Amino acid sequence: MESGTIYEIVSFYEFKSLAALESLKQELKVLLRELSVFGTIIIAEEGYNASLCGQPKNVNAFLERL
Repeated sequence: MESGTIYEIVSFYEFKSLAALESLKQELKVLLRELSVFGTIIIAEEGYNASLCGQPKNVNAFLERL
């Protein structure tokens, strides 16, 4: 991360039924790297919980594609 750059931090969760967790995990990893968004996403069959940060445009792009 660069000094002087503005970063946005977001935390969110959603209870929803999820399947194919390993595939979803890999897709999320690729998307996070592609957009230079950093943090943690916990996924389970009953939903997800996340805490992420990155440049605002990248965080917004991630959330739109999520």
